[in-house]
Amino acid sequence: MIKEQRDTLLPNDCLTILCEIYILGKQSITSNTHKLSESQPSNLASLSHDFSSIFENGILTDFSILCKGKEFRCHASILAGRSKVFNAMFSHNTEEKRNKLINIEDFDSDVVHAMLKYIYSGQVQDLSKDIVKGLLLAADKYNLMGLKETCEATLCKTIGKDTVIDLLILSNLCHANSLRSLALRFTADNLNVIMEKDEWYGKLEGCPELLADMLKEMAKRKNIQL
Repeated sequence: MIKEQRDTLLPNDCLTILCEIYILGKQSITSNTHKLSESQPSNLASLSHDFSSIFENGILTDFSILCKGKEFRCHASILAGRSKVFNAMFSHNTEEKRNKLINIEDFDSDVVHAMLKYIYSGQVQDLSKDIVKGLLLAADKYNLMGLKETCEATLCKTIGKDTVIDLLILSNLCHANSLRSLALRFTADNLNVIMEKDEWYGKLEGCPELLADMLKEMAKRKNIQL
């Protein structure tokens, strides 16, 4: 009796389960195979575009940033949500919060505009050599880590014998560790070429810690114990 029930329920000792699976989402068909459409990137692009438009068109703004005669109308909530520095500013009874205004004097207006575009859209449209250094400093000051990483990656590609010392000093100013590390390695491997220009030492005269780090990197590359 037990054997007959087993043969009925498990023919050939094989259990077959039939079920229906429902997948929510837009589908596309490729080579007779169904797969979910990758709609997330397009949704993010649309969101980025919409928020960028809100900034560019000044829709329902409640805060102003002044920079060398140019005014940028912004939203305090978005600034606070994207930057811990702005969040701290708006979370206390600061002059900027009371006046709904901040005056930025240490960056050019094109740098501030690019920074705000990033805050709203998460994207950077201009990373030319004329703006990227200032944008890296602004990203460090306002704690915009994604923007900082993007600027670092761009500057790392420009390291050469004519630029490495300036980039090393810049990396030290804004705590750009990736840029600093790569610049140090480049100086260790190419110091003879770099020293052909007399101004390299004058640039580092006020940065003794960088000279020490350059010496350590050279020793490490040559397996010398200091």
